[in-house]
Amino acid sequence: MRIYKLIFKFFIFYLFYLFIFFSSYLFSNEEEENAIENFTEELEDAFFFPCNLSDKNIKIAISKKGSFFIIENDESIKQIPQIEGLNPEDVEIVCENHHISLIFKNPISSIKITHTYSYNKGNLEFINSKAFDENREFIHQLFQYALAGQKDLILQAKLKESPFFFQYINSEIFQEYIQKAILMDSTLQKKKVLESVGILITKLISYYYYNTELDQKKLADVFNWIEYCNLFGLQNYESLIIEYTKFLSEENSIQILEHLINKNPDFPESYLVLGDLFWKKNSIERSIQYYKLFLEKVQQFNYEVAIPEYVLLRVESYQIKE
Repeated sequence: MRIYKLIFKFFIFYLFYLFIFFSSYLFSNEEEENAIENFTEELEDAFFFPCNLSDKNIKIAISKKGSFFIIENDESIKQIPQIEGLNPEDVEIVCENHHISLIFKNPISSIKITHTYSYNKGNLEFINSKAFDENREFIHQLFQYALAGQKDLILQAKLKESPFFFQYINSEIFQEYIQKAILMDSTLQKKKVLESVGILITKLISYYYYNTELDQKKLADVFNWIEYCNLFGLQNYESLIIEYTKFLSEENSIQILEHLINKNPDFPESYLVLGDLFWKKNSIERSIQYYKLFLEKVQQFNYEVAIPEYVLLRVESYQIKE
């Protein structure tokens, strides 16, 4: 009797197991059919791209909603996960060996993002994601020309060919390359570098504001460097101008520095250099005036500038004579 009860219990358990198995099978089939039906609806107006891999030819479909799908030769459909909402017209697809690369272009910038997948024997595996920006590379290449003193290459560069470059024109990039130019050893090559950096910054700023490029004569004019850097609000550009005037005649340097002070009267080093220039010309009174203004600006704006001892001695000596 006990054996019959055990057999009966086993039979009931077996029926319950079959019920669960077939229910889940039917439910999964129904889910799969619904998914395929949803995919089919979404793919009605999709963009299709051929994708030739090493072992098979498949198609990549991009729906108007921005979802991505792999379509096998047997018409089976597999969605590529984690990518949605992109415009199909902004996508480039590259297929090579077992790799599928989806390259997304941002319509309002020059940044391209590449998602790479491995697709082998029906198995899709995400490999990596990389960003690349052609215009950023272009801008940095121009500054490399500047640091090499290759002024002609800068003047020949056509900014219109890189319509999104303006988003990378910022004070950080300018400051970085201004400092590199200033810190170079003081040689005749340094003059070319300073000039090239000044021309490039002016070229970029003028195009940024007016969508046009200045002619070569205006780009080479230091007064225009001052005008455009001031327009852009570039901080510490004055250091570039001051360093460049060291390679010019005293008269030219004085004219440029006085114009610089007129545009930015709060930069103390301009007064210091003018004081030194007038001291060399033996214009002692003018020199002392600029030294005093230098000391006032340092104190007024708490500039962290080393005050040369000779300036204090000259000012003190002049006051004693008075």
